Amino acid sequence: MGFTVEVKKGGLSFYSRLPWQLGIVLFMAYPSLQKSEDELERGLKFLTADSFFDRLEINKFSEEGWKKIRTYAAGLNIARGFQPDILAGSRNLSSPDESVRIETVNYVKSEIETEAKRGVREFALCSGQMPSDLKIGRRQIVKSLKEIAEHASKYNAVVSLETFDVDKDKRQLVGRIGDAAQIIREVRESDGNIYLMWDQSHAPLLGETHEAIRGYSDILGVVHIGCGLQTQEGLKDWHPVYHTKGALNDERDLADLFKVLLDIGYRGPVTAEVRPQEGQTSEEIVNSAKGAIYAAYSLLAKSCI
Repeated sequence: MGFTVEVKKGGLSFYSRLPWQLGIVLFMAYPSLQKSEDELERGLKFLTADSFFDRLEINKFSEEGWKKIRTYAAGLNIARGFQPDILAGSRNLSSPDESVRIETVNYVKSEIETEAKRGVREFALCSGQMPSDLKIGRRQIVKSLKEIAEHASKYNAVVSLETFDVDKDKRQLVGRIGDAAQIIREVRESDGNIYLMWDQSHAPLLGETHEAIRGYSDILGVVHIGCGLQTQEGLKDWHPVYHTKGALNDERDLADLFKVLLDIGYRGPVTAEVRPQEGQTSEEIVNSAKGAIYAAYSLLAKSCI
């Protein structure tokens, strides 16, 4: 699975295989899947037509939808993302309203049970909207993560907490990497199966770069690659593919991120998160992302010879 690049120097050819499991966020490449399963088979057929991707990050699917995933994505690592459930607004793991927090935790725990029976062992979360009282919000998210991580451990599963922007678009409680790390390390005092999910697309909205992850290799579990978007209204978390108008990253930025991941000895998955913008198709942006990833790794390989 994955891909290998060829680098030529001095009349010789050198070959290097991408050292990370490479994934794609299914429900972003095909955003209609967040509302309907109509395009599921189309998306699965396209994404599994070759061996480029090793991993799919999925949202909630019916048993019939899961049968399609099992048919087309056999052999791929499947991870379940709860971000769409939480970002929709009605669920919040850091809510100061204890009834909302408990309902959200119970929902996540129930879904973990369902997915674990299907063989899924990796789950991703985000915190919830930025509260008026940061101290209460932090206390609530720590409490929620401890309860969820403990529950996930019963299934030998791991949980990752994704950082989002705090004041630009999604406005989540957990954003900057230092703040997220403090929360994760506090949860790890009792539950060691929780990790950080860092997203290249969110970094510009947080005033961060890929260099920010150097001090957190011990808790880094998943890395998302992609772009933030500069619009007339400001920075947006819309995940355009590389080279879309307004996209904030390119192959050189991605190559630099890959270099940091090598430097810190990262061995977790790298997952592309791209979404069609106006006038773009899912297949178009997936192919564009594949080209950018290949080009970026080629740049890195050339720099190492």
